[in-house]
Amino acid sequence: MIRSLNSVSAVTRRSVVEVAAIVPGEKEAGEECHRIAGVVVADNGQELLILGQMFADKEIEGIQAVFFDGFACQAAVKMKDTNLQLCIYAVKRTDVEEETLRQVQAVQLGSSFNVDVGDVAILLGKPFGQEDAVGYGIVESCEEYVERADGRYEVLGVNAAGFGGGSGIIVDADGKVTGLISQSVMDNGNSSLIYGYAISNIKDIIEFLSNGIGVPYIGVCGTDVTDSMAEERGIPKGVYVKEVEANSPAMAAGIQSGDIITQVDGTGVNSFDVYHNILMTKKGVQVLNLKGCRQGAGDEYVDIDFSVNVGTKK
Repeated sequence: MIRSLNSVSAVTRRSVVEVAAIVPGEKEAGEECHRIAGVVVADNGQELLILGQMFADKEIEGIQAVFFDGFACQAAVKMKDTNLQLCIYAVKRTDVEEETLRQVQAVQLGSSFNVDVGDVAILLGKPFGQEDAVGYGIVESCEEYVERADGRYEVLGVNAAGFGGGSGIIVDADGKVTGLISQSVMDNGNSSLIYGYAISNIKDIIEFLSNGIGVPYIGVCGTDVTDSMAEERGIPKGVYVKEVEANSPAMAAGIQSGDIITQVDGTGVNSFDVYHNILMTKKGVQVLNLKGCRQGAGDEYVDIDFSVNVGTKK
């Protein structure tokens, strides 16, 4: 088993890239807080596209990509999403040495829906902090979710001693990526697990960013209206708006906490996941028509309509 895992990790490591930010006053990227591990997810014929976490520092003079063989060259932000703190970095193929290009391949994105507790996981990149490393562990959590604006995202947890600044990828025994390590997604004090976004939940995000397109954003933080909530509290079925992000399209449209969203562009929504999935199909759509309900006088719910200008959270 170990020999097989070592073989898989050796091949997949060629797709892992260190992405380093050069900040003002530094001649070269050197500070620990400005280094993350990304992974090549696509080659569009002109660029190698690298998925990784965003850099928090706004004052960045340049970005450098360091490949598995030590070759380094300039990279640039192609598109980012501050909602999930994810970014696609682009490296021009003409800037990469031929021998490095020959060995680097885009990883295969697997299905995190098929991941079960007890499965073996390979950790690549910088899973334990700032040093490049390979780790092996067992999936202990695959049913936890983190809530973000306009959606909730499944999180995988692998039993290995973690670090708050960890980055990289979670890979299955077949060499397919099942998760993107991001310790910041969970804040439950459990340092024995390495956490990451389950890859199947963010494939649509990766596609948007890889094509240089901003991820559709409205700014609703919501939850499902369960059958028990509907029956006990008389709430209409749909998405209960827990919070509206400040300065978001949802706030500009007049959506408020406590509203119930029941339709998006004529399609009924009975869960937050359905709402998210519909929103992710609205590439290039400028305005969405939302229908819902709001509690009025006498605690009765009245129908409300909203026209929302879809934005992005770059």
